[in-house]
Amino acid sequence: MSQSSVVKASVMQQHIRLRYPKSMLLCVVLAGVVCGCSQRHAEVDAVSETAPSPAVLQEMHDLLSERTRATLKRRYFAQFTDDDSSAKKSEASDELKQIEFRLAEIATRLETIHRNELGPFERVAEGAGLECHEEPLYGESSYGIILYAVATGDISAGELLLFHAEGVYRTTGSFQPLTTDGQGFYFHPNANIPKGERFVVACIQDAPDEIENVKNGFMPDSDRARDPRHAYQTRVFGSDGEPIPPPRST
Repeated sequence: MSQSSVVKASVMQQHIRLRYPKSMLLCVVLAGVVCGCSQRHAEVDAVSETAPSPAVLQEMHDLLSERTRATLKRRYFAQFTDDDSSAKKSEASDELKQIEFRLAEIATRLETIHRNELGPFERVAEGAGLECHEEPLYGESSYGIILYAVATGDISAGELLLFHAEGVYRTTGSFQPLTTDGQGFYFHPNANIPKGERFVVACIQDAPDEIENVKNGFMPDSDRARDPRHAYQTRVFGSDGEPIPPPRST
């Protein structure tokens, strides 16, 4: 393995091990249908006129990152609200008011984006958080990419979904490769997930470079799943930790 691959895998491991949900972003880029491409590739490359702009998607990433920092800052200043020093107590109170105001602004803006600016993208799960385990978990041998979320709508086995910005999305338009800041990936659930279900998605690391990285003790390189044509196959588990059975083929 090259030195650059080792560094890349190491950096990815440091980021993905954080328990705070990562903001995941996509960029819809202009693309034409290339002569000779398969119909499937043509559908992926087609751009929906109502797709969200890269600027809006980047804004979602930035807002969620700011929200995480503000939440940690709020936790820090909250410990001084009962301080004997009136000056420090007053300072903490002022800081907390500003933080709460900004958090409210962020929540309002995110809701506006989801309601008015995501075009054909439909959120089918929320509260999505990414985690990596070095030990075997949910059927993965090691370094498993694990996604936790709650379904806000019925999800069908095999459909193409996007994990992005603490949400899981489907679209009536077209998905594009992710090119903006933040972690994110496409995947196909192997089971039906009913609305309201808390579920876990274990991504199958089966690309040759991923297998080789894990074999050598590194994180698998998940960049390939940022392209919808190379989405992860998965195993889906329920809130009880048991696999959700795939639908029977007819």
